[in-house]
Amino acid sequence: MSFRRSSKVIVVSALALAGAATAIASPEGSGSFREALASLLARLQAVEAATAQNTASIGALAGEIDALKASGAQTYDYRNYEADNVATRTYAMQGVGACGTTEIQTFTRTPLGDGSTQITQDRVRRTAGNVICERNVFDFRATIDGLYLAGRTGYSAANPTEVVNTNTIDVPLMQRTTTMRVGATWGSASGQSQVVYPAATLTQGAATQTNSLLAVESVSVPAGNFASCLRIVETRSSFSIGAFTQVSWYCQGVGMAKRVVQPSNGNGYTLALQSFTVQ
Repeated sequence: MSFRRSSKVIVVSALALAGAATAIASPEGSGSFREALASLLARLQAVEAATAQNTASIGALAGEIDALKASGAQTYDYRNYEADNVATRTYAMQGVGACGTTEIQTFTRTPLGDGSTQITQDRVRRTAGNVICERNVFDFRATIDGLYLAGRTGYSAANPTEVVNTNTIDVPLMQRTTTMRVGATWGSASGQSQVVYPAATLTQGAATQTNSLLAVESVSVPAGNFASCLRIVETRSSFSIGAFTQVSWYCQGVGMAKRVVQPSNGNGYTLALQSFTVQ
């Protein structure tokens, strides 16, 4: 790839010289010698800038490859920790940062025409008396590169089938990737829109998320003991889909086994996997 880029620079340089020479030699250009020289100088400067950019890119890539070789860093693919066959997950909740004592996540997966998969996560929180106190439906996209959050729909606690707001992220936020490494950080930013019903009031803003893989370790929850789980810290800034820092453990065969959430208001809570069902 690097050598092909260098070849392109040489071709551009040759074309620049040929074009300037033609301009100077032609009858129309004989009276515009200064303009031809200025054009030649501009093209040569463009070639010089492109060469410097390519050289910097090649150097950075070579340095990253050398660092990976030296460290023997292992990469982790998010798809091995999503558990695509899981239909539901039930979590015990503790803490004052969210309503309820139980969270139930139900998943629907729909292949899309572009080769990605839409993952709909219907999240319901219930009190100790089994009363729904919160319902949100999250929209994710699973691609060959990573998992992205595309939006969220909020429902009324009093009437869990009534939509109270819709939240759309212009460019879905990166959650996890296919090449995660311990110590590595990744993320993305986007504009977002929220429509609140019944007035259909539109609010627009920005959303950012950064993530880091902290460690690969074991975790114990009521559903069992799981080894080689990815412990990932996620920080999101958003006015409508949550502003928080949370640490999550993703394990093969079950997906998220545990999560410790610290919202921006300081009221944190913990989710621990109790049970799960497969399709």
